[in-house]
Amino acid sequence: DAAPNAGGTEDGMGDGFEGGFGLTHGVRVYSRDELRAIDRACAEEFGLPTLVLMEHAASQLSAAEVRLLSIFDGSSVLVACGIGNNGGDGLAAARHLDAMGFDVVVLLAGPGAALKGDAAVQFEVCQKAQIAMVELDPEDGPEQVHGVIASVFEGERPAVAVDAVFGTGLSREPTDVSAALIAALSRLGAAGSAVVAADLPSGMDADTGAALGACVAADLTVSFAGLKHGFLTLGAQAFLGEVVVAPIGAPGVVLERFGEAIEPDWAERFARDSGKDGGPLDAAPSDGSRGAVGP
Repeated sequence: DAAPNAGGTEDGMGDGFEGGFGLTHGVRVYSRDELRAIDRACAEEFGLPTLVLMEHAASQLSAAEVRLLSIFDGSSVLVACGIGNNGGDGLAAARHLDAMGFDVVVLLAGPGAALKGDAAVQFEVCQKAQIAMVELDPEDGPEQVHGVIASVFEGERPAVAVDAVFGTGLSREPTDVSAALIAALSRLGAAGSAVVAADLPSGMDADTGAALGACVAADLTVSFAGLKHGFLTLGAQAFLGEVVVAPIGAPGVVLERFGEAIEPDWAERFARDSGKDGGPLDAAPSDGSRGAVGP
């Protein structure tokens, strides 16, 4: 059964997502280095801790997941987390969902002791909140990870699977347990779970849009602060799914200092053109099969 607050609300939570980028005004495109510069400027010039930005990102991410859970009338969520800041985003989102009454399990790509900085803070809070977490062995392969998922969900698939394995900093092919988590997310997506990517699909180069090896094929990408340059390439379209831009609390004067603006009419044309191969998320079909993306 869905959690009590999973249903549609006055803001249209239960109505699915708009097609395309989700915003048609004020959308900007950033490089990997520019996104790092935004974080640095927020901390050094405005005294805005990166942990606050992470909390904003997690709030936006969890809100998107609540919408999907209402669409699919589900309550179970798998959050696959790496050991970097993207994993911290996932851990914080897991905490938000747990507080709202959803059934959340976190799979961590290694020991929690390997997390640093803001991600380590989020891990400690999740521990104290008694959120179900499994710390995978760094050398685990796809079958071991699949077995863990089957065990914790008792043979069922989660309604939503969250990809928080890698963020914009990835510049090499994923290996070991991280690659296994990407494979597991793909397997869940093929089985009918709705896959949500935190910031960008794991395995994608943020600047080029190229898959660096195994890459998550998301139903929905929640892109923090703005779009990534790689999102505008043809090759990236197979992995992004729907894309929504999520503000993270960075001051507008900082956001406007970096990147390039996309004119509203251009964004609308891109959304319309990209919609030829996929439409907005809609209600799940009555036969229980996956119905998230399609014309």
